[in-house]
Formats: sequence, C-alpha cells, structure tokens
Amino acid sequence: IDESFKFNQESIEKEIRNRYDYQHINVFTIDPENAKDFDDALSIEYGDKYNTLGIHIADVSHFIYSDSDMDREAMGRGNSYYFPEKSYHMLPNDLATKFCSLVPGEKRLAVSICFKLTESGDIVNEYATQSVIKNKNRLSYDEVNEMLGSPNNSKLHRDISFLYDLHKKLRKKRLENGALNILNTEISFEYDAKGVPIKIIEKKQSESHSMVEECMLLANKYVAELLGSK
Repeated sequence: IDESFKFNQESIEKEIRNRYDYQHINVFTIDPENAKDFDDALSIEYGDKYNTLGIHIADVSHFIYSDSDMDREAMGRGNSYYFPEKSYHMLPNDLATKFCSLVPGEKRLAVSICFKLTESGDIVNEYATQSVIKNKNRLSYDEVNEMLGSPNNSKLHRDISFLYDLHKKLRKKRLENGALNILNTEISFEYDAKGVPIKIIEKKQSESHSMVEECMLLANKYVAELLGSK
C-alpha cells in the first residue's frame, strides 16, 4: 500500500507527453451495470477508404515494477475477487478502482491496439502503442442492446451500429478459419440484505456481449502473434 501512494493523477499527467494522445477520440466502455472497475475500452474512427477499430487496455504495467512489493503481493493473490458484500482486489484499492481503471471523464494510461479495416472487415494494418485516453461514455450491456433497437444519428449510436455490423463479419471470418464456437451458460445470484442467496439467474449472452467479446478476441490474437514472434 505504501508503494502505491506515489501514484496519483499528477503522475499520470507527467506521463502523457511520452504517449500517443487519444483523448480527442470518442472512447467508450461497455460493462455490466454493476461493474466495479473498467479494464478495456473501444473506439471507432472513420476514413474514406478504411475505418479504425481501437481496443484500449488499461496499462497496469506502468504502475507495477517487476519484483516490487506490489508485484509480489499481486502474484500471491493471483486475481481480484468480487463478493456481494465486498471486493478483494489484486492491487491496492486506489490503483484498482481509480488510476488503473478507465473511469469516465478522466485521463488514463492505456495500451491501444488498433486495426485498420476495409468495409468487409479485412484487416489491412494493425499496431499497438502506449497511449492516454479519456472514457467519454460508460455504457452497460443493457444500454447498448437498447441502442441497437432504436438507433439515431448521434456519433455514439453510429459507433455502436458500426461495431455491431463489424463483429458479425469478424465472427464469420473467425469461424471459417477454424475457431471453436463454445457456448457457456453464465450464472448470477440475487442476495437478500444479509448476503444470503435467494435466487439463481441464468444470464443470456446478448448482442452487446458478443460485440465486446469479438473485439477482445481480436486484440488477444494480435498480442499472442506479436509475443510469439519475439
């Protein structure tokens, strides 16, 4: 915890000059309604020939030095755990929920993985860069599903509609290339005031879930190929 105190908003401001500045782009997050922190964000930029999909991952590595006290403690915990009454984070609380979280309206450090795409969803260029972003819209899965059902001419609605069409093209290509189509059932629980489970709810995967999942698979594939080539 003592080690984490040296990081704050001022330390983020000092780092901005060393990074590509994406603050002008309409970056947005899509998460569950009750999300505690925000790890990844998306953006769409339009061009005459190509459109660019940006997948922005919170740059936790900027705050954690190898073999530091925080690094060893995080390795010991191995994960963050979310319970109805309390969350147990892998990192000190201020880092996990503030400076390493892509909270709306704040400058945040990220690694941005960008894909230039044709109208048919073919990738013509891909690259990653350390960046600074600002989350312009914190969206829930349910909100995105509603937007898909009632589109309008706003930039955000256009981005969501574009992402919806793109994810179907990417998914089709992925399955044609031999990807496994694994369907899992996700379960959530409803609790009473004492934290006792009173209801089991089966969560159906919606279009908004599929959109985000397809983008993350694309980013994972790029990083795996990049690391595998080095």
